[in-house]
Amino acid sequence: MRCWMKKLFRVVVCVASVLALYAPQTMAQTKFRMRKKVCDIMDSTCATWVAQQTGTGETPGGTSFASISISGNASAMDVDGGGNASGTETTGSTVSFTIRNDGTEPTGAMSISVGGTNATNFEISPDGPNTCSGSLAVGASCIISVRPVASENGTYSGTLIIAGAPGGALSLPLSGNASDFVVDGLEPGLYCWGHNGFGVLGNGTASSASTAVAVLNMSSGVTSFAPASYHTCSLKDGAIYCWGNDGYGALGNGAGDSSFVPMEVTNMTSGGTQVVAGTYYGCGLKDGGAYCWGYNTYGQLGDGTNTSREIPVPVSGMSSNVSALAANYAHTCALQNGILYCWGYNNAGQLGTGNSINQNTPVVVSGMETGVTHFSVGVDHSCAIKADALYCWGSNVYAQLGDGSTTAHRTPALVSGMSSGVTAVAAGAQNTCAIKDDVIYCWGRNHYGQLGDGSTITRSTPVVVTDMTANIDDVSPFGDHTCAIRNGAAYCWGENTSHQLGDGTITNSSTPVAVVGMDTGITAVKSATNHSCALKSGGGSSGSTGAEIGSGSVTGNPLAMDVAGAGSLVGNWEEGSNVAFTITNTGDETSGALSVDIAGANPLNFEISPTGTNTCAGNTLAAGASCTVTVRPLADDNGVYTAILIVSGTPGGTLTANLSGTASGFLDEPALSLSVNSAVLDISGGVSPGDYTTFTVSNCMDCATTSAIVVGVDNTTNFELGTNTCTTLAAGASCTIDVRPLAADNGTYNGTLTVEAASGGTVTVALSGTASGFGGAGDLLCWGDNGYGQLGDGTTTDRYAPVAVSGMGSSVVTLSTAGERHTCALKDGAFYCWGDNGRGQLGDGTTADHYVPAAVSGMGSSDITASSGGGYHACVIKDEALYCWGYNGYGQLGDGTTTDRYAPVAVSGMDSGVTNVATGGSHTCAIKNGTLYCWGYDFNGELGDGLSGLDVYRTTPLVVTGMNSGVTAVAADIYHTCAVQNGALYCWGHNAYGRLGDGTSGNTRTTPVAVVGMDSGVTTVAEGYWHTCAIKNGAVDCWGRNSDGQLGDGTTTNHLTPVAVLGMGSGITVLASGYEHNCSIKEGFLYCWGNNNVGQLGDGTLTDRYVPAAVSGMDSGVSSFATGYSHTCAVPN
Repeated sequence: MRCWMKKLFRVVVCVASVLALYAPQTMAQTKFRMRKKVCDIMDSTCATWVAQQTGTGETPGGTSFASISISGNASAMDVDGGGNASGTETTGSTVSFTIRNDGTEPTGAMSISVGGTNATNFEISPDGPNTCSGSLAVGASCIISVRPVASENGTYSGTLIIAGAPGGALSLPLSGNASDFVVDGLEPGLYCWGHNGFGVLGNGTASSASTAVAVLNMSSGVTSFAPASYHTCSLKDGAIYCWGNDGYGALGNGAGDSSFVPMEVTNMTSGGTQVVAGTYYGCGLKDGGAYCWGYNTYGQLGDGTNTSREIPVPVSGMSSNVSALAANYAHTCALQNGILYCWGYNNAGQLGTGNSINQNTPVVVSGMETGVTHFSVGVDHSCAIKADALYCWGSNVYAQLGDGSTTAHRTPALVSGMSSGVTAVAAGAQNTCAIKDDVIYCWGRNHYGQLGDGSTITRSTPVVVTDMTANIDDVSPFGDHTCAIRNGAAYCWGENTSHQLGDGTITNSSTPVAVVGMDTGITAVKSATNHSCALKSGGGSSGSTGAEIGSGSVTGNPLAMDVAGAGSLVGNWEEGSNVAFTITNTGDETSGALSVDIAGANPLNFEISPTGTNTCAGNTLAAGASCTVTVRPLADDNGVYTAILIVSGTPGGTLTANLSGTASGFLDEPALSLSVNSAVLDISGGVSPGDYTTFTVSNCMDCATTSAIVVGVDNTTNFELGTNTCTTLAAGASCTIDVRPLAADNGTYNGTLTVEAASGGTVTVALSGTASGFGGAGDLLCWGDNGYGQLGDGTTTDRYAPVAVSGMGSSVVTLSTAGERHTCALKDGAFYCWGDNGRGQLGDGTTADHYVPAAVSGMGSSDITASSGGGYHACVIKDEALYCWGYNGYGQLGDGTTTDRYAPVAVSGMDSGVTNVATGGSHTCAIKNGTLYCWGYDFNGELGDGLSGLDVYRTTPLVVTGMNSGVTAVAADIYHTCAVQNGALYCWGHNAYGRLGDGTSGNTRTTPVAVVGMDSGVTTVAEGYWHTCAIKNGAVDCWGRNSDGQLGDGTTTNHLTPVAVLGMGSGITVLASGYEHNCSIKEGFLYCWGNNNVGQLGDGTLTDRYVPAAVSGMDSGVSSFATGYSHTCAVPN
């Protein structure tokens, strides 16, 4: 407590705190805060902040005085903004002050009030405590509680007045500058949330996000964006970027590789005005012309062909005067000279031409030659606004056309009740939404509540979305969920199994829920199948090289500031190292006095330059005026330094600019340093030469040569030295030491590597390792992706080498299956599953994920002979009857329904004679008495029944065309199926990258076609996502996509027909494929090859292998194995 004596009044005033309403100090902090500040009365900089006594001086009689002291607690007072006009306070916003009589007589009756210019922005808190009302006896205390009230940005000042002291009233000034009265915590830019398969969220990972995450490098300049099922695109500063899955060239850069971060689209780096995206394709407007790239089987690129394109091609006849585009699954529309054109897939009449003929060049939509102001396309329907009235056409299976029926229309039909006042329309997968008179209406399919009316009832005419009846800015339905903007905040509703609603849960909602962090400043929102994206205000301008908030900006030279040393002197800098930053007041009011500071990680390594121009600190800045801050680097040692330049006092709040620099040329004391690739040396089931870890020892630059170097390991039982190149080290030189782990049993081991030189000192590094996989025959080991606990070791940590599955230490009869993100095994006659359980695919009656094995309901029998795990479902053969469970949205469980099942159900007609089963992404196939049956989703003809389409699926088994006898093996993946019949191999479904093996690519096959060269001797077939492999006469061949070496021929060249896998030319009997990797057993040993991004090859690295490589720790061979999407499991001998 600071105290001082005022002689005139002879009253001691002790000030512990002062309240101030202050602006946010960083871009991410957006709350108002009442803060107390402690100041010394002699400190002139605090003169306006201290509590001051005012009054008449002496009491009547002039002989008696009361001494009053004020103290307050340390709690900050927060008040939430976000447009809340009532100024509701958050918990903890109240600050209590203690008033104590330190004098020699009681005070008069005390009264407390708030006055001053902005008295209404501070109040005596009704939540209390407030006990200062009567007289205060000598030595007694009472409490005053104050809290802030605010509803908008501005500068506020007030006075807390305490009357009744003999020396007169005491006053406590309250003041501060407030800005950004919002509570969102997120900076401007493009954000996405939901399922992150293929990296569609663009944040550099493949991890799904339950709330919004920032898209990398999209914090400013974004004017258009488009999420699609498997990739996302955006337009930034006139350039188009895409990220996610590059199937068919969807990313438009010709690279052929998926990307977790935005990549520029070839030849679309300037002049862009819009970007749209469909399934595996994209389109953009550039200089008034339309260009498209990616998947083109249905002519959706509009270039007059059906050839997919890896880089953009012009749309025929659309080289100029195109004002808008729209795309969805496989058809595209554009507005040119006021005329609406569409092209691509037309199975349901979605092109609006009056027929169902696909078009690979633009055609005019019937009746839409003039007056079109807005349009949108769904999966197989389209809509447009003409003269404020809404029309839709195409598929109407789920009443998505909104005319009160389920009858398809091949030309535009008026939507019921939408003949006027319509300002926006958005067509989804099987539903539609529109904004009319500032109200959102939706109609069509509603099984997840995606219409937002509080029900799950399909609607054939528009219904009002709950709470979406005013201040509407945007709406976007897709998949089974919908998002919208109201009052600048984003809301979503419908399916949420992949976090696509962005509310931090996986709970479906039939009414709108707020997207976390997206509660203000949202200017656009769009949804895709399982993810959504939104643009937050500020992301639409390019900004400056520094930072910008509200009504102030910082600009400066973006180059890093380097400093070179001269000997060991401190503070040397290179000529020209000064960097000047310009501070501009872009608002309409004069700033307060500016203050300039340097903070961050290395603030002492930068300074406000005494040799540069500095006109900001201490000065105010009029509207439109600018000043300059000059910064230079300082250093006394080599290194990389970062800091932040902070400018406070601007009307818009605190501004920041990043500083960085590299120091070099400074002398160091001679010393050894020790670095290592990884000090964790794990071992699984044995040691091979590849288990060595290399440590690097270095001598510092400009140092004398060391004396002889001595190297040692203290725990020689569990760690062993290998090659050692360290003898002596000259200045700046390095040497290496190899260390590997040793173990004979499972456990955790520790040790220390020591490197010593008399003239260079001693350095050490801790060694640690975990040994696993040393159990007996029948133990179950897994490795690779573990994001959902599918490795069964009780964690979600990825493993690059095999680890033991918990509770599966012995007597595993057979490893049954590894699904996309789950695994199952048979042990001691009982069937267990673990991992992802979002759709009940673990079969334990719940949807809770399990990181260790959980028993499948009703499958406690040793009569299980085979099983298979799909994307989100699983099946087993028990007593020659087939049972399935999990996701059933397309009837893939075969029980005649589309109801998800959390425990096994019998497949219709499969109660006997079943010998083999294969589960794909959303379909299933089984062999019964030599006949092949398939059921589930038939989107790309994967059921082999001659049909295909978005709405085509089967809920019970049907015979595959031509496969009514002699079938011995079957494999299924997400979009294609293969089977062995009488020793010959046949495939059907989607043919991207030539995975059907018939010598072509891109052509969907709805009935089986023969694989080239596979007309006899085939015993086994396995499918990856974009490739296929088979065993013929004991040798393995693969074909299709080869981006990660998954074809095993030593290259990354795609092949339309089978090629031999190197080293697998004979004696192979078992084969399995994951997403982009494969494994097989040769002479009892397990080999894997292909993609290894999460360690799924099990060789202890993350290096892709273009030829088969042995799995670590499987030296005794394996008895069985299985591959999941990006993980692998095996049972060693």
